[in-house]
Amino acid sequence: EGSEASRLLDAVRAAGGSLAALSLHDTLVLLQRLVYGAPSNPLMARGWASPFAWFVRSTVHFALAPTREAVDALATYLQRRQRQIQRGRDGPLRPVVEVGAGSGHLARLLNATGRLSPPLVATEPFPEGYAQSEEALFGPGFGDGLGGVEAMRDGEAIARHRPALVLCAFMTAGEDWTPAW
Repeated sequence: EGSEASRLLDAVRAAGGSLAALSLHDTLVLLQRLVYGAPSNPLMARGWASPFAWFVRSTVHFALAPTREAVDALATYLQRRQRQIQRGRDGPLRPVVEVGAGSGHLARLLNATGRLSPPLVATEPFPEGYAQSEEALFGPGFGDGLGGVEAMRDGEAIARHRPALVLCAFMTAGEDWTPAW
């Protein structure tokens, strides 16, 4: 295990310190070894045990890298629960509200499925910086800016929209927002 990391570091040194000399797989194996001290394992080549999967699990929140299947499954679940909650009640369906929605990327993906009616409402206390940070992470033109994210705190969003369901993919670690709901 140490010899593989040494071999990869030697390749980087020979390239003048550039990771460009390594394949993506080798770069991720090296990062995994250096950052976490995780042994590089020749069996870690495919699926959720691959270095790429390790990188995604370690650095990317699931809501930032969702699959079409995951978005469809979540939208279907939210639609079913929304209807179950409102069964037998008069009036229009109450919306699903996402609190702490950041730039609204997940809300845009869920609404694009066409399953949620009324559309999911995305809220974020301070959405201004999210479009800039997403562009820095994913490149110019990622998404469509703030995409209709309402600037409000979670308690205010729930009081205003009276949702059937609350979705929170990005609750701050160590904080519990639910008492305000």
